[in-house]
Amino acid sequence: MNKIIYVFCGLDVHRDTIQKSIKSLKMVRDDVDIGVATFGNANLPPSVALQKMCQEMQIPFHDCPRQTFNLMPLQKMVNTPHLPADVDCCELTGMIQISTHFYQNYDYEMVILMHPDTLTIRNYNNTIEKYLGKDYCMIAPLINLEPHNPLRDEDILSRMTGLDISRTRFRVSQAVLSFGKRYCLHMFEKYGSFEKIWSRAYSNYVKWGDCSAINLYPSHEEFESILLHGETQLLSQQSFGEHKIDYQQFLQQNKKFNFVHIGHPPGGWHSPPGTPGRFRKEYYINWLNLLVSEIQEKL
Repeated sequence: MNKIIYVFCGLDVHRDTIQKSIKSLKMVRDDVDIGVATFGNANLPPSVALQKMCQEMQIPFHDCPRQTFNLMPLQKMVNTPHLPADVDCCELTGMIQISTHFYQNYDYEMVILMHPDTLTIRNYNNTIEKYLGKDYCMIAPLINLEPHNPLRDEDILSRMTGLDISRTRFRVSQAVLSFGKRYCLHMFEKYGSFEKIWSRAYSNYVKWGDCSAINLYPSHEEFESILLHGETQLLSQQSFGEHKIDYQQFLQQNKKFNFVHIGHPPGGWHSPPGTPGRFRKEYYINWLNLLVSEIQEKL
């Protein structure tokens, strides 16, 4: 068995997108173990479609126990566009739940979490995997929503909270990241349950994982966190929509970028003629998947 597993985190509605993301990963790394997992709150039903997909693909699936301890009033959830009612929860706790499950039950040495819509472009030279066997809290790319404007002072990140970073052009990626084995097991052993991990360690953080994760930097519970940038291998779709960057040209010219987080169609984006799909997001996913496939073929 491999020491590393890539786990795609999503819901039943992400099934087709996860299949495309898995395919793009296997195009460049056919030797990796792959799993799928779900987390959310008590309003989220069991992920039947994902479980069936994983059974057919013969890969592990974990439907996390729902977070019943962190609910906002329903009306507030409905009015919060980035937190649908069924997934309003502490994303950081959810990612620790998933990582701990695969560490405890499958004995992997490294769990790398992937967004359901993270496409792999090219072999990424083990940017995260090189830390296998080392103790760490978190390893994640630092997303720069203005990729042509690089970070010049990393020290400012160590002074930020999740609320602070939410007001900047930076995010800590959830599209591909890893929480260390010893860190996850330490947190579970120290606090005894995921509810207590949330209430005693994470409850003062914002719920969005790409913002709250900055609270773990530069270290948490004496475990170091590593932010990858400069050589960062992930490009967020937000950069294209907000800064008018041409996907294909940028990715072909900047070979340090090895993943694309699909996200949502940028403002003003229109599907090219002949793009398959029924809805704007589906058109967008299929178009970007074809674009990534074209880039892979030219490598």
